[in-house]
Amino acid sequence: VTASSNEVKKMMLFDILGKKIFEAKINSANTTFDLSKYQNGVYVVKLFDANNSVIKINKVVLRRWSRCFL
Repeated sequence: VTASSNEVKKMMLFDILGKKIFEAKINSANTTFDLSKYQNGVYVVKLFDANNSVIKINKVVLRRWSRCFL
């Protein structure tokens, strides 16, 4: 996930049940987060400004392909 706005100061990731599972401060205009440790599924990303106001809410689908041999 990449945050690419100067006004975004914090990002939070929530699972589909609303539990916060990740939070990070954003220090530059282009910040990247590694979410590979989280399972496939639907998540909600909330982006906050310097006043801690929500400026954007996005749905994110994590999907990694794995091979299954029978």
